[in-house]
Amino acid sequence: MAKQKYKRLWIAAGIALLLLLGMRQLPLYKRAEPRPFEGAYWYNPYEQVHAGEGRLHGEQLANGGEQLAKGGEQVANGGEQVAKGGEQVANGGEQVANGGEQVANGGEQVAKGGEQVANGGEQVANGGEQLANGSEQVANGGKRWLRANFHAHSNAWGGLTSGRKNTVDDILFIYDSLGYDIIGISDYQHITLEEGVWENEQTGSRMLTIPVYEHGYNIKKTHQGVIGARKVYWNDYILPQTRSQKQHVIKKLKEHGRLVVLHHPDWIGGYNKRDMRSLTGYDLFEVLNDFWISEDLWDVALSAGRPVMLLAGDDAHNVFKPTDIARDFTMVFGDAGAVVDAPLIPESVGGGDELCLSVAEDVYKALEAGTSYGVEVTERLAYGTVAQKRAGLDALPVLESCRIYADTLEVTLSGKARKFRFIGQDGRVLKEVEAMPERAEEGDGQTQEETAEGGRLAGGSEGEGESEGEGEGEGEGEGEDAGGVSAFYILRAEDTYVRVKVCLPDSTHLYLNPVMRTKTKGMKPVMPEIRKYRLFTIFGHD
Repeated sequence: MAKQKYKRLWIAAGIALLLLLGMRQLPLYKRAEPRPFEGAYWYNPYEQVHAGEGRLHGEQLANGGEQLAKGGEQVANGGEQVAKGGEQVANGGEQVANGGEQVANGGEQVAKGGEQVANGGEQVANGGEQLANGSEQVANGGKRWLRANFHAHSNAWGGLTSGRKNTVDDILFIYDSLGYDIIGISDYQHITLEEGVWENEQTGSRMLTIPVYEHGYNIKKTHQGVIGARKVYWNDYILPQTRSQKQHVIKKLKEHGRLVVLHHPDWIGGYNKRDMRSLTGYDLFEVLNDFWISEDLWDVALSAGRPVMLLAGDDAHNVFKPTDIARDFTMVFGDAGAVVDAPLIPESVGGGDELCLSVAEDVYKALEAGTSYGVEVTERLAYGTVAQKRAGLDALPVLESCRIYADTLEVTLSGKARKFRFIGQDGRVLKEVEAMPERAEEGDGQTQEETAEGGRLAGGSEGEGESEGEGEGEGEGEGEDAGGVSAFYILRAEDTYVRVKVCLPDSTHLYLNPVMRTKTKGMKPVMPEIRKYRLFTIFGHD
């Protein structure tokens, strides 16, 4: 009996120790009530995105510069011919006696004038070449869509955190080979990269590096990502967490970094629907993860009035495994091209660190504002080589524009799409546009067969039919615009937010951030503030 008694005491002591280590603080936070977005205006995160126009304008400048360069070359050639003619006159003048000296002098003047014309022509030609080169930079630089991954693990902590054999250089080299522009390595409780530029010494290509880490060592995988991390926050709650504990971690992480992401929220019950209706103070929601898609929970958060934008990441633990890389990624519309596309001359980055900080901040602002979208790559590409994946990713169409005209939301891509789906409050499908009705979508998981008018294939075939019941769409689709495919939805008074999910012909999916009701024109809806009441502290400090 005595042994059993002591055994129970040891068990109780062990549990108490776990509580002390895993529950250092017992904070209590007021529940932020769910309140759908409201207001007379619409916040559109893609208001400034006109990728197609920028590209075409740059190409026109480049073509104009090339034409001017060619014209300058013609002038230079003409000047050389005049110079040669002047030399012939000079030679003929030397053969004439007495008065012929005057002819010779005149011929020399003509020759010199011809040389000046030739030199001027060369200058025009050089100026044309400079304009052509400058316009190429306009076409390639400035704001554009950048391929990014903020969720990958290296062999930090001796591989104990499941980074396996991935060295930092392995991760950087492979993602650069895949054509990524931005990379963050999210090791557990460790900031691996700083804000800077990594250059591939073999190819000269570059990637912008972002300081990121993944927080959490609890048994329910209630993890968070910190983007723009400045310092690691070590406290966590090991046992299944209450809502207040989750809120407390979010609050503290926000103090240690630029953006807080809920990582794989729907995986192993890390977060639930009640959490999404209550939690506040975070910035991004990892909807797409190689392990789990949390689209439904995202709609719960949006429906509760949480203006959180999407993030997509590989969560790669083994970059040598084809199915671990380039499965889910984020496209960011920003100025990072200023560094990534800069000439490969060290002086051109002048001030290095300061410039990188500025460019990184542009990326943070774009993610926070929602000027980004997520890509879920088709399984057909999952088992390909790095070269095959790169070719497949480069061939994907991009978002050309997402605009609101009066009461109409229009989305345009740079290439063909199979289906556009408009989704609103509580995750309800408001409208579907079958852009390619002759092909059934694979792995879509939907049973709705009706299609709504409102889409047209780039070749000109229209989707026909009308949806029935809830989610009925109105209007007729726009046709091809600068080589893209578009679909639209007429916004209604009861809509609080509308987001678009696009299925491409190869079953790759694009997830766009939502347009949301807002009370202030041009301003993103405000996240409810965190309100805390602490009962007492067991151990540690706030």
